[in-house]
Amino acid sequence: MSWMAYRAAENRELAELVSGKPCRAGGAHASEYGVDLEVLPAGQPWRYIERHFEQSLRDAVGAALAGVGPRLVMLSGRTKSGKTRAAFQALRWDGLRDAWLVVPRTGASIERLLSPGVLPPSWSPLVIWLDDIEKYASVDASGLHEGVFRNLVLDRPLVILATEGGRGTRSHTHAFADPVAQLRSLAACIDVPVRLTERELSLVQDAYGPDLAKEVGRVGLGRRMVAVNELSGRLVRSNDDCREGVAVVRAAVDWRRAGALRPLSTGQLEELYKHYLPDDLDPSEERFASGLEWARKPLPNTAIALLRKVPQGYEPYDLAVEVAAREWPDVSSPAMERILSLAGPADCFQIAGTAFDAGDTTLALGMLARAERSQDQRLSMVSAFNRGVLLEHEGDLAAAQAAYASADERGSLRGAFNLGQLLRRAGELPAAEAAYRRADQRGSAEGAVNLGFLLEQRGDLAGAERAYRRARSRESPKGARNLQRLLRQRQRQRPAADAGLHAGREDPGYVER
Repeated sequence: MSWMAYRAAENRELAELVSGKPCRAGGAHASEYGVDLEVLPAGQPWRYIERHFEQSLRDAVGAALAGVGPRLVMLSGRTKSGKTRAAFQALRWDGLRDAWLVVPRTGASIERLLSPGVLPPSWSPLVIWLDDIEKYASVDASGLHEGVFRNLVLDRPLVILATEGGRGTRSHTHAFADPVAQLRSLAACIDVPVRLTERELSLVQDAYGPDLAKEVGRVGLGRRMVAVNELSGRLVRSNDDCREGVAVVRAAVDWRRAGALRPLSTGQLEELYKHYLPDDLDPSEERFASGLEWARKPLPNTAIALLRKVPQGYEPYDLAVEVAAREWPDVSSPAMERILSLAGPADCFQIAGTAFDAGDTTLALGMLARAERSQDQRLSMVSAFNRGVLLEHEGDLAAAQAAYASADERGSLRGAFNLGQLLRRAGELPAAEAAYRRADQRGSAEGAVNLGFLLEQRGDLAGAERAYRRARSRESPKGARNLQRLLRQRQRQRPAADAGLHAGREDPGYVER
C-alpha cells in the first residue's frame, strides 16, 4: 500500500507538470501541438513542402541528442512563417519518431521535469516541446530563464524543441536583459523566413498548382495555409457587422502590442474592451458577451478564431495582432492608461521592453520601477539591472550606478559587472575590483577577465593568472588570450631575473578586458 501511495503521488506530480498526455513523437497529432488546420481549395489534398532550413534543423536536433550541441533548438521567425509546422514535421524523422514528447504545463515546471528521477527512465530520448517559447520564458520564478540551463543535470538524451517570434520580436540591444533573448543566446537558432525560395515555390507549384503557388509567393506558405486574407476580412471588413466583437479583439490585441504576453482574464478583457466601443454603443454585460462570442467564432472551414480561450483567460490569434496593428496603428491614451493599470509586475517588465524599443524611455523606466517592487527576487533583480541599462543609455551615470548596485545587492551577475565597469571608468579601482570579484564569484567570464586586468595592473600576477584561468574555463576568448600572454611574458622575464639583469617591470603589453 505504501508503494501504491508513492506511485500515485508521483503520477499526481507528473500530471501537474505536463500539459496533455505525453506520447511517442511519431504518434502525436498536429492539431494538439499548435499546428493550425490547413485551409485549401475543396478537394485539394494537403502535401508537406520541405523548406531549405530543415537540414540545419536536422543537424541541430542530432547534435542536441548526441550531447555535442545546445540542448535548446529554436526555430525563429515572424508570425505564421511555418515554424510550428516544420518543428512538428521533425518529430516524424527517424531519430525522433520513437522519442517521448512532453509539453510542460508552465515555464516553472520545465526545470522540475528535467530533474533526474522525475520522468520514467524509459522515456528516452526525450523531446520537450515549447511552441511559442515566449509563453514559457520569464525572468521571475514563474518561467524558464537562462539559470535553468546553467544548472541542468541530464539523465537521458534530450532536445528542447522551441519556436520563437510568433508573439512579436524585440529589437533592443543585447545589453537589455530579456528572457527570450537570453535563451536565444544559449540555443541553436534556425531562421524561418515568411517568403519561400524559388526552389520551394517550385515545389508548391508541383504540389498545388500555379494559382495557389502565386498566392503563396505573395503572402508566404504558412500564411496562405491559415487563410490570412479571410482572417483580415473578418477583422477589418466586419467592423459594421459586430462592432462590439471588433472592440473585444482590439482590446486583446493592444494588450499584446503594449508588450504584455500574459492572457487577459474575462474581467480584465471586459474592462478593457469598453475603451474600443464606438461612442454610440454603451457597454453592458450582454454586449460584451455578444462581442466575445463573435471574436471566438472560427473562420469558415477552419478552427481559427480571432480570440483564443486558454487556461488563464483569453489571448489574440498571433496573426490577428499583425493585421490589427496595420489597420489601427495607434493605441489611444485612455486605452493605454487602462492597460498599464491592469499590468502586474511581470507585465510591467515586458511592457518596459516594448516601450524601450519604441523610444519611450520615460514609460520604460516607470514600468521597470514597478516591476522592481515585485516580491519575486529574480524579477526585482533583473528589473533593477535593466533600469541601470536605460539610465546609462540616457547618460545619467550616477542613477545607473545606483540601479546596478541595487541589482548587485540582489545577486545579479550582470549587475555586479556593469557596476564594476562604471566604477573603473570613474577611477574607483578598489570598489571596481570588489564588484568584478562578486561578478566572478557568480560565474561571469567578463567579471573574471576584468578582475584579472586590475590584479595584473597592481602587480598581483598570481591572482591575475587564476582569474584568467577561470575566464578561460568559462569559454572566454579574452580570458584565454590574456592568460597566454601573461604566461608568455613570465617565461620571457624568468631568464632575465635569474641572471640579475631585470631592471623594473616589463611593459605588460596589450591586455584585453
